[in-house]
Amino acid sequence: MTSPPPTASSQLPIASSPVVETFTIITTEPNPMVAAVHNRMPVILGPEHYQWWLEPSRFEPEFLKTLLRPYPAQDMACCRLSKLANNAKHDGPDCRLPG
Repeated sequence: MTSPPPTASSQLPIASSPVVETFTIITTEPNPMVAAVHNRMPVILGPEHYQWWLEPSRFEPEFLKTLLRPYPAQDMACCRLSKLANNAKHDGPDCRLPG
């Protein structure tokens, strides 16, 4: 006798399993401002789209994909930062100093 195939519920962590919290940064093509320094940028959602993203079951996946676009450059600011910001060993206010 063979075992039935695993189901989604059989793949869920049990209460004694440690919780692993993760996140993903979704990137897209850069807007003109970011393109001056990099070939991609993180997707940034405007406040009017937060609920759409946080309740994805209410919307079709194809619609949600339309949110994965460059954030408008006119709604951003750009400045040069300290080179400390490029090193993961540094995580303090000095990273935000002008460079």
